[in-house]
Amino acid sequence: MKPFTRRNFAAALAAGATLPNLSADQQQQPARPAGATDAQPDPNTSVMPGMRGGTIAVIQPFDGPIEFKRSDVPLQAQPFPMTQVRLLPGVFKDAEEWNRAYMQRLPEDRLARNFLVNAGIASDAKPLGGWEQDTAGRAGELRGHFTGHYLSAAAFLSASTGDAEIKAKGDQMVADLAKCQAKLNNSGYLSAFPIEWFDRLDARKPVWAPFYTIHKIMAGMFDMYQTGGNKQALDVLLGMANWADQWTASKSEEHMQSILTTEYGGMGETLYNLAAVTNDDRWAKAGDRFTKKAFFNPLAMRRDELRGLHSNTHIPQVLAAARRYEISGDSRFQEVADFFFDTVSKSRTYVTGGTSNGEGWLVQPGLLGHELKIYGAPECCCSYNMLKLARHLYGWSPQPSYFDYYEHTLLNMRLGTIHP
Repeated sequence: MKPFTRRNFAAALAAGATLPNLSADQQQQPARPAGATDAQPDPNTSVMPGMRGGTIAVIQPFDGPIEFKRSDVPLQAQPFPMTQVRLLPGVFKDAEEWNRAYMQRLPEDRLARNFLVNAGIASDAKPLGGWEQDTAGRAGELRGHFTGHYLSAAAFLSASTGDAEIKAKGDQMVADLAKCQAKLNNSGYLSAFPIEWFDRLDARKPVWAPFYTIHKIMAGMFDMYQTGGNKQALDVLLGMANWADQWTASKSEEHMQSILTTEYGGMGETLYNLAAVTNDDRWAKAGDRFTKKAFFNPLAMRRDELRGLHSNTHIPQVLAAARRYEISGDSRFQEVADFFFDTVSKSRTYVTGGTSNGEGWLVQPGLLGHELKIYGAPECCCSYNMLKLARHLYGWSPQPSYFDYYEHTLLNMRLGTIHP
């Protein structure tokens, strides 16, 4: 008799042939329990009689409370410190020098002016325009935002060039903002706008983006500490984190999720970064309160439901998920970051590497031509944040495809954003 294999077993089934006789011990069946019947599966349901068929409701990955437990994930690749890298002559060096000149032209006293005035400290400096304008109404509700960006830039530029002037300007700004924080004397609160704007946020009344702006300042302080070597910046950041922790801890889960429908950017990312450098889980638990479950749940189930979302305020939330995974090992957050990058980079990205249109994702995946007819202008801030996400993913798995994406997007979407 031929050997009894999976292949001839399948062939016998297909031909309707009689299967080879089984040995006696193979024929033995376990004893049937008392009361057993000869019930057969229902061919319409593939379920035995008496068993319940169908499915259960969809289980949301982030349905219940989020609990933090520190467990660092070993990275497969890490960047060189910026102090060990210098650019040689070329287009990137040109951009660095244009940026350096721009930063040198911005007066420190004007960058700090709105913070001083908000804290009741006199300033003769003229307020900057744009996001920093000190005016009533929506146009002035992002003030302090650009100053946070400047702190980050000062840290990175001084580390990557050794520019002592920029470092001194960044250090002076940290000292000035520390004075404002001390004068306000409100659990570490620091901003260029009144704290009452958070009362409006809490009451779900119109206000542009107070946490989005606070995040820029916190991120600037973190960068000044971590990259710029300014220890006072860590003290200021710890104060701001203390205030944010207290404010969010007082809200119910349901109310906090409602608050998260207003732009808040990368609050979670900076709090997770702070937890990592201080080894204090308190800040990670505060960061967890900024998990927007309605945004994360579809991503964790590998579903693209990005249509209609404001792009550049949601990508930083995915950066927070990536950082959360790295300090906890929680695979739900990894899935959010991994699938988000996959769907955006493959189905929502133009040939330049840019994503979004009119600051949003306007259509379902893969139909970029339709929204291009309406606006035709990807927001370059999105590309900056997508590059940050690519760095996380490359650290987990150093695949060339991530660096191909990085190089392409850096050259086509970021290099041209600074020019004389």
